[in-house]
Amino acid sequence: MGVRSDFWEIYRESLPVLLVALSGGLFAGLVLEGLVESVSEYPGLLVMVPVFLATRGNVYGALGGASPAVSTRG
Repeated sequence: MGVRSDFWEIYRESLPVLLVALSGGLFAGLVLEGLVESVSEYPGLLVMVPVFLATRGNVYGALGGASPAVSTRG
């Protein structure tokens, strides 16, 4: 196996994931575009979108860490 065949194998494996990520980004953009009129009333909400997205991992991590404690307590 040469470098060229390794490259094409990696390319074929990663292309579907990249297409899913691209379609997800486009969908999120369309959703935000639809919310522009409602956000114009409350411009502070648009500033908070990155903050909400950044806390997603922390909230899920906290819930994931608390679930074993809840299950052992009964």
